[in-house]
Amino acid sequence: MTISQVEVLPGSRQSNLGIILGSIMVLEVLGHVLSFLVGPRYFSGLAARLHTQRSILLSLVIYAVVAVWGFFLNSVAVLSLILIFILGGLLLTRVNVQEGQRVAQEEDALFLSEGSPS
Repeated sequence: MTISQVEVLPGSRQSNLGIILGSIMVLEVLGHVLSFLVGPRYFSGLAARLHTQRSILLSLVIYAVVAVWGFFLNSVAVLSLILIFILGGLLLTRVNVQEGQRVAQEEDALFLSEGSPS
C-alpha cells in the first residue's frame, strides 16, 4: 500500500457549544455560591494581609507555576513568558507602590482642577 492509495475520510462535525457554555455557566454559579459560603472563612485573613504589591507578586508566582507546568508539557514559547513574569516580579519588588499611588492622585487632582469650568 502506498500513500496515494490511502483514502482520508471526512470527519463528522458536531457542535458542542451548548455543552461548553452550559458547563461554564454551572462552574460560574458554583464558584459564586462557594465564594459566599466558604470564602470569608478561609480567605479573609489572606485578604487582610495582602496589599497591592503582595497581590501582584502572588499572582505572578501562581502564573509562573502554571507556566513551568506548561513548559514541562513541551510548550516552547512558555519559557519566554516565564522569564518575562519573573523579571516583572523582580521589577515590582523595586517599585514603591504607595509613592506611585500618591503621585497618581496628585496628577489626577491637578488634571481635574485644570479641566473644571471656573
